[in-house]
Amino acid sequence: MKHVTLKRILVPLDFSDPARSALAYAAGLGQTFGAELVLLYVAEPPPFAPDLSDSHGYEEKVAAHAREQLAAVTQEYLDQGVKTRAVVRFGRPAQEIVAAARDEKADLIIMATHGRSGLKHLVGSVTEKVVRLATCPVLVTHFGRDEQPLLENND
Repeated sequence: MKHVTLKRILVPLDFSDPARSALAYAAGLGQTFGAELVLLYVAEPPPFAPDLSDSHGYEEKVAAHAREQLAAVTQEYLDQGVKTRAVVRFGRPAQEIVAAARDEKADLIIMATHGRSGLKHLVGSVTEKVVRLATCPVLVTHFGRDEQPLLENND
């Protein structure tokens, strides 16, 4: 039997409640294995024609806002002793999540079954695509409104 080691866990976030629950679950595993959490936010391209907009300005604004939110979340988990780092990427979420897992040499991706859309299942969803395309294991979490994982400190 192969011994499981986790050095780096990729956690895609859209700042929804399900994504935050997946992050709390990942933090528990991070503490257990001494693994680093890589918190990833993927910003999609602007919903309008690039030639009609200042896409560079759009990306700067989105990245700044995402980094601000990620900094707060990162600090929260760092304060709890979990190694955490934030990354912002631009593109199609499923493809960027898979690429980030490869680039970051992630041992595991942990993500929620649904995010900001609120849909419980959608054929072709980001999570479904990541499960199909990822080259590392993907742990998919699903938490109802009243179910929240707890990050326990067993010290």
